[in-house]
Amino acid sequence: MQGFYLNVKKKFRSFYQKHALQCRFLVIGGFNTLIGIFVYPLLYWWLVPASHAVNIMVVDSVLVVSQIICISNSYLMNKYFVFKTKGLSFWEYLRFTLFYNIIFIINLGLLPLLIKIMHANPAKIQIGINVLVAMSSYFWHKLVTFKKKTI
Repeated sequence: MQGFYLNVKKKFRSFYQKHALQCRFLVIGGFNTLIGIFVYPLLYWWLVPASHAVNIMVVDSVLVVSQIICISNSYLMNKYFVFKTKGLSFWEYLRFTLFYNIIFIINLGLLPLLIKIMHANPAKIQIGINVLVAMSSYFWHKLVTFKKKTI
């Protein structure tokens, strides 16, 4: 049994050495996705009484607050734990937020549209949107936000 354990440990270590960036991104991305999944619904259910009808202004206002919380957390986690860039860079933060601002603008229009089309709970729809955003963000951050500078 000890030989099996050592073999698995060796394979895991080898896999991690080859794919460390992707592994860290998956772990931190999972954490950020959980935060994104829970922040919007918690804010929505906390700020909007269950007895009130869905108000698009309130839906979008809650979305703004949740975006600020989630983007700030995601930037710090990706900067320090995934891509491990040094120092504080306004341009790095700007590139990071550009991705989410583009997604946010799309989300502002898409969320109310999906609510009307699907007649579903806004929090459930937002969960699905967050999952799609998480999957696409790796490429943006690797190729744009935290791209290594070549001389």
